[in-house]
Amino acid sequence: MAEERETYPPLPIVKRVCKELGWTYEDLAREVHKLTGTSTPGPNFIAQCVHGSRRFGPDTAAAIEAATGGRLKREWLVWGDQAPEDLSAASNG
Repeated sequence: MAEERETYPPLPIVKRVCKELGWTYEDLAREVHKLTGTSTPGPNFIAQCVHGSRRFGPDTAAAIEAATGGRLKREWLVWGDQAPEDLSAASNG
């Protein structure tokens, strides 16, 4: 019998920030790689996290926060239910 996969809160805010920055998930991955010196996360992993089938670990989330200049907060990426619905709520709160 197949095991049911755990799902996580989707992170559409990642998609919105990438769009505002003019970045693809590949661009985001490249910026994170520059900071960490590793080849993870890849664009496919980022997409899976955005859709809620995977989630970011704390180290990756911190690197993404740095790569986006703080536009994406580590807390939002690790605990997706804390992410704001939109960026205007994030800047006001």
